[in-house]
Amino acid sequence: MLLKDKVVVVTGGSRGIGRAIALACARHGAHVALNYWSNPLLPGQLDHQIDSLLDEIRATGREAIAVPGDIARPETAVDLVARAVDAFGRVDVLASNAGICPFHAFLDLPSELLQRTMEVNLHGAFHVAQAVAKQMVRQGGGGAIVATSSISALVGGALQTHYTPTKAGVHALMQSCAVALGPHRIRCNSVLPGTIRTEINEADLSESDKRAYFEQRIPLGRLGEPDDVADCVVFLASDMARYVNGAALGASRHARTWFWQSDHQHFIGCCLAHTEPRTIKRIAHVSGRLVEDTGAGSRPRRRNLQHRAARACRHRSHPLP
Repeated sequence: MLLKDKVVVVTGGSRGIGRAIALACARHGAHVALNYWSNPLLPGQLDHQIDSLLDEIRATGREAIAVPGDIARPETAVDLVARAVDAFGRVDVLASNAGICPFHAFLDLPSELLQRTMEVNLHGAFHVAQAVAKQMVRQGGGGAIVATSSISALVGGALQTHYTPTKAGVHALMQSCAVALGPHRIRCNSVLPGTIRTEINEADLSESDKRAYFEQRIPLGRLGEPDDVADCVVFLASDMARYVNGAALGASRHARTWFWQSDHQHFIGCCLAHTEPRTIKRIAHVSGRLVEDTGAGSRPRRRNLQHRAARACRHRSHPLP
């Protein structure tokens, strides 16, 4: 068990990825405090089945509580942490997952929809990360914060102009929190899911042609499932990732995977842009210096790029902006 006897707070934990995260954490030995809320913008998703989720968690031998509240409101985060501490005595892990994505065209997008999406996805992530971090600092034993960003933090979407900036913000929030909270031994990382089959995109993927289009773009040949993301969260929350801080782990539909890993203000970003076995393009960007290698994907050439990137890192003479 990777999270034995840990206390995990999960926001947006009633369905989809959040539900899968809560169950995965329980299966790995954690007690769980769930936040959930009835989203008025998506009335078809009001049935949270919270009772059945609590029963499933308790069937694993772990305890769970459910705390309703609008995560966009700062007081919801404060209350959630207080209730978790009341029930379990402490908080060890935060899985900040709450988010909404009501698709809408850009030119007539209402300002109210933009504001609500920002408040839930980005402001909510900030408020709960801050509230949990304060509790972790009081406890003095460190901790882990994992936020659900999205591949949309890196690529655009015509019907997501209000959504993609929030997910880019969540990714940036975790990178900054990694620096701010590292001295307290609180690790902060994010996961970047691609197309994951959940209630939020059920209608969008109901057309067989559209679903087939997405599937043929994915090297693994299938859409992602909530458990695929949940297992990434469990890893980042566990001691197996004890020296991973400021990273973004992709569970992505795209034929490329992005990883950022930060140690204080230093980072190396790697992009695997081609998946064909004989072709690889890797870019190592270290403190403003770009090392690029294109050619056959052989082991010696990869090692050569890695050595060049490490050499650039050793010669770094100025902090990152």
